Amino acid sequence: MATPPGSFSIGRDARLIMTMPNGTRIQTRNLDRGRATQDIRMLTFHPLNSPPLARAIPRGWHFEFTFWRIDSELADIFASLEPEFWFLNSIVPNLASGGSMTIEFPTTGGTTSRAVFTGVLFYMQEFANLQVDREIDQTIHAFASYRSQ
Repeated sequence: MATPPGSFSIGRDARLIMTMPNGTRIQTRNLDRGRATQDIRMLTFHPLNSPPLARAIPRGWHFEFTFWRIDSELADIFASLEPEFWFLNSIVPNLASGGSMTIEFPTTGGTTSRAVFTGVLFYMQEFANLQVDREIDQTIHAFASYRSQ
């Protein structure tokens, strides 16, 4: 969906494409809200003969995306991942961090911003958030090793 130049982008214009560790691809159409933050460890050095120095060490990315529950697609996919862990009795490498994620959203200049993350671990902490006065939603959390694009 193109955003006319000079207007603003809203969250519903964003597109999230998740490739799960088992190869299932999900392209969202009902994103309610989301958040992506980079985990940084700040190192500082205080040499005696020069000004202090600082370095930022990247330590991965954390994500939280909330979707309106319009069908059981997300819950069914996460339900299929859990037995793979329990029945194999180990943490399978591709199950632990074999996913990828692409986030795209239109900018006010008429272009599209895109970020691709690899080494992604997806998990769902709550099945559904039930409230009397609003839509039922589900939240997916994720951790990515790094941003590749």
